[in-house]
Amino acid sequence: MTILLIDDQPSILSALTTGIGWHELGFTSVLTATSAARARKVLAEHSVDVVVSDIEMPNEDGLSLLSWARKEGYDYECILLTAHADFFYAKRAIALDVFDYVVQPARFEDIVASVRRALEKIREKQLQQSSSSHRQLSAAASNIVLSSLLENWPDYETSMLYPQELEKRLRQLRHFGISCSETTPCFLMTISAPAGVDRPEVLQLLCRLFYEKLCQIQDAPGFSCFLNEKRFVAVLFIPPPDAPEELLTQPLHEASLQTGLSAGLLCTAAQLRFLKDAMDLLLLRYEPNLPAAGSVVCCPFRQDTLLGAGAGQSRYLHYISQIRSYILSHMDEPISRNDIADSLHLSPDHISFVVKTTENKTVKELINSVKMEHARRLLRSTKIPIGEISQKCGYDSFAYFSKLYRETWHLTPTQERGNGKEKSNVPSE
Repeated sequence: MTILLIDDQPSILSALTTGIGWHELGFTSVLTATSAARARKVLAEHSVDVVVSDIEMPNEDGLSLLSWARKEGYDYECILLTAHADFFYAKRAIALDVFDYVVQPARFEDIVASVRRALEKIREKQLQQSSSSHRQLSAAASNIVLSSLLENWPDYETSMLYPQELEKRLRQLRHFGISCSETTPCFLMTISAPAGVDRPEVLQLLCRLFYEKLCQIQDAPGFSCFLNEKRFVAVLFIPPPDAPEELLTQPLHEASLQTGLSAGLLCTAAQLRFLKDAMDLLLLRYEPNLPAAGSVVCCPFRQDTLLGAGAGQSRYLHYISQIRSYILSHMDEPISRNDIADSLHLSPDHISFVVKTTENKTVKELINSVKMEHARRLLRSTKIPIGEISQKCGYDSFAYFSKLYRETWHLTPTQERGNGKEKSNVPSE
């Protein structure tokens, strides 16, 4: 559980933060904001369950912030604090589904009591949604929403580049009553029509029966949908079972007996941030080798191949080579991240991600590094004046060039040249 405390007065915010035992109430994270603008950023970056907010704040008040949050789909319980028992405020608060309205000065006990009631409401809502989620999600409209959600789920690389895309999908799942974060474990299953089956409605019946029987065995939040008429996907939000074949074979067999159709099933497990990558594993890599009818095959998903330090290097070597080539071919020019992105037809954020993943540097650091390597070669192998080398490396400021060179190689350009073989007729700095 996460709570966000908002007040433009630092003293009050500090008192709220330290004066109440939030962790004892069940909150694992306590976030703060001193303005509505800062609160918007916090809400976009974190999943928040309860907000305690002052109403009267400069630039944008608490009610305006709440109105924006409701339009954006943030479904938190809101407790408003105000020094004025104003009917106008109360009327707007009711319209925005505010949980409680506390008049200041309020005792900590009053705020705690209000928060406890809000937490109870959240738990009741989660229980209601969880108990009926799989039945609700079997409707045609929900199937369209969920299939679209899965097909547009960002892969891990995209999530790293644009974290707001992943957070948007997580909020959509929460609307279906599934409490989740990017590290929530999920167990994925897919059934495909056997070769030669031309009656998709029978396959759909088999898949629905299978999922209903599975939910009777494994009481866990989850959902199922059809990506197309011959491809069924089910997701349970549980850690991978110790023996998935044993868990899945019996409900699949019983559904097959009832429909007269036998199909094979593939499964794997991953954290929610890897959902797209895990689905691709099942839907693409194993497509040519579907399991035999009636059998269950568990496919290992290696998240370390996405998280490992060497993984990014192997995936993006062709990009980093092109980036270095661009820097070398434009050595005498000032180079920006946007210049490189335009030349490779990638987004600037993507360029930053590739460089960070492969080189553990920023784009600016890489540009300077390549230029300093080039400068060192020229200083060691030619008699070109040092000031001209600075210009050949794209630095109009000789002082800046010398500073970068000293930071990179721990000696000045003059000392570098003096250490080389060519010492005569060399202009000094």
